[in-house]
Amino acid sequence: MSDDGEEPLYFVIGPDNRRYGPHPARILQEWRRDRRIGSESHACAAGDTEWRTLRDFPELYASLPPGFPPSRTKPPPVPLSAAALRDAEIAIPNHLIAAILLTLIGCMPLGMMAMYYSHRVGALVRKGDIDGAWRASRLCRIWCWITFLAGFPASVLLVTALSKWLGLS
Repeated sequence: MSDDGEEPLYFVIGPDNRRYGPHPARILQEWRRDRRIGSESHACAAGDTEWRTLRDFPELYASLPPGFPPSRTKPPPVPLSAAALRDAEIAIPNHLIAAILLTLIGCMPLGMMAMYYSHRVGALVRKGDIDGAWRASRLCRIWCWITFLAGFPASVLLVTALSKWLGLS
């Protein structure tokens, strides 16, 4: 209990890397007993900005049963400034123009995958997940090449077959 009689509240990062809370200590203790979170799960007191492991909170960890395996969570991404986000968006190629052109003149289903990953680049950068944005950029480039290599021969065959069928050649 805090000085004003209210129970302190905490946020916690679950195994799915999502933030949960604010919850009182008793809820976090239940989750630990149910193995939903572990001693290495990251937690933050409501109103605080510093994320620490659950083990670093004596009021939470002391009454929890020992011996549970730690959960595999990573700390939340560090919030980036507006300038850093703008620089990251400029630095990470999203291959949007190539994805659109290849979708229109190549193979549409494969090109749509390239467009999907192109869109994910910007969304992940705005979320602060720079590593994820680079992965999405690489996947977009891969899908662009797949679309180019599979889509153009298919388009040439389709145009050739249609021209013969319509008697244009």
